Amino acid sequence: MKRVVVLNHKSYLKHNDIKSYPIEINDYIRSDQTVIICPSSLYIPYFKGKYNFKLGSQNIEYENITGEITGSVLKSMEVRYTLIGTNDRKNTKEENINKKIKEALNNNIRPIVVVGETYYEKELKKTANVINQQINDYFKGIDVKQDIIICYSPNWSYTGKQIPTNEYISEAVELIKNIIKRKYNENIKVIYGGNITFNNVKELDKIKAIDGYLIGKISTNINEIKKLLNTME
Repeated sequence: MKRVVVLNHKSYLKHNDIKSYPIEINDYIRSDQTVIICPSSLYIPYFKGKYNFKLGSQNIEYENITGEITGSVLKSMEVRYTLIGTNDRKNTKEENINKKIKEALNNNIRPIVVVGETYYEKELKKTANVINQQINDYFKGIDVKQDIIICYSPNWSYTGKQIPTNEYISEAVELIKNIIKRKYNENIKVIYGGNITFNNVKELDKIKAIDGYLIGKISTNINEIKKLLNTME
């Protein structure tokens, strides 16, 4: 099974680096890896072409709102994946996340849906309940198939620059897979996101349940990503 690596550029990549980035990273993508690059929407056209990576978006909108991009527009730009519900957009209501997933699927775009608990919920030992509720809300009225990817990214890891223990991550990822298997009888890929670097990916690779990673800020550091891709099992 191919490992999934999602490179979420956010707004870190600058215009002067665009031309060299796709070319430099292309030859470092192994045949056993699916690398998905999610650039700023402004830069999506620069990442179109015959590359070894897949093209994704950082968000998707289901209404024609000024400044947002709908599924039909993304599809016309050959975008095949989209992030939905990332921690820095978590003020989005659950029903909106549900609509964004439907918008993606209706346009043959594979959603990468982020779930995870806050530090407060973790301390109250509500992680399992929170994840289960999120899955129920996000996928309401949706027939979940293998073309959906879920990313476990606890909010407290994202905000506090902490990484949960391998045991903690493993339990959460296995929980997600079990919920999906029980509700939809599907085996989907579940990746992990939260302050991942070249220095800690070897340790994270020991978690057999993880199918890949969502990389944030360092995703625009081409040297760091080259080392990370080469290091991954």
